[in-house]
Amino acid sequence: MSDRNYWQRMKRRTMSRRSLLRASARAGVGAAGLALVGCGGDDDDDGQQAAAQTQQQAEQQQQAAEQQAMQQEQQEQTQQEQEEQAAVAQAQQQQQAQAASDALRGGTWRISDAFAPQWGFDPLVTPSGGDHYQSIPIFYDRLLNYDEQGAALPMLAEAWEIPDDVTYVFSLRPGLTYHDGTAVDAASIQTNMDRIVNIEEESVEATPNQRAVTLGQTMANSEAIDGVTWRYVANEVFAPTLSLFYGKPPGIAPISPDSFDTAVTHPVGAGPFSFDNYIEGQELTASRFPDY
Repeated sequence: MSDRNYWQRMKRRTMSRRSLLRASARAGVGAAGLALVGCGGDDDDDGQQAAAQTQQQAEQQQQAAEQQAMQQEQQEQTQQEQEEQAAVAQAQQQQQAQAASDALRGGTWRISDAFAPQWGFDPLVTPSGGDHYQSIPIFYDRLLNYDEQGAALPMLAEAWEIPDDVTYVFSLRPGLTYHDGTAVDAASIQTNMDRIVNIEEESVEATPNQRAVTLGQTMANSEAIDGVTWRYVANEVFAPTLSLFYGKPPGIAPISPDSFDTAVTHPVGAGPFSFDNYIEGQELTASRFPDY
């Protein structure tokens, strides 16, 4: 091969400066395009994430709004129920007040009873259940009463405390009197308690009131603390102790201390009716006690 032909071929293969710049430019554009394609993929991912976050925030806000609306609805419903209950209670109170104002005062109440007072009217020695459910409560009140569930309620005692397992402290209503005008005070309650303790020594034909006997047997001591406060202390823990003061018959149904000896035939208590007359086998007459 001649030198001439060799250099001629090389001349044809040699790129001009302009051609080289064009090629470089084209290569740069291609690389830039690839870079843009890569960057374009990252921007799309960021946009999708932002959209997802926005949607999630919107859903959370919607859930919070729905929960708040539900809570508000529940509050309104509760308030409405309370208002309705208050309205019903007010209506009942008005009806009761109207009924009380329309109630007839006085008059005569007649009842036919299959039980006659078998052993008279002394609540301490009368054993008959019929006596204690019918005639005895007419003349005598108890220290406590009870509701339909058997829970203690005030009666002669307006309040009571149980400071420990064996001590019972009763606060009497002030101003109470027996039918003979004697004050129902703590001293008279203690006098009745002394009688209960000594009942076995008395000469009685009837079996003593068993709640009264239990009250006396389980007592450690009792005393009048002041004019309206009386304390009973049991000698051991005894769950039914409080019920002894309000059961039927009660362990203690106070009698006027001046009437112990005549209680069988002429009861003098602090109940709603005072004794008038009793004809055995025929009738028992009593009058409303005005100071009850």
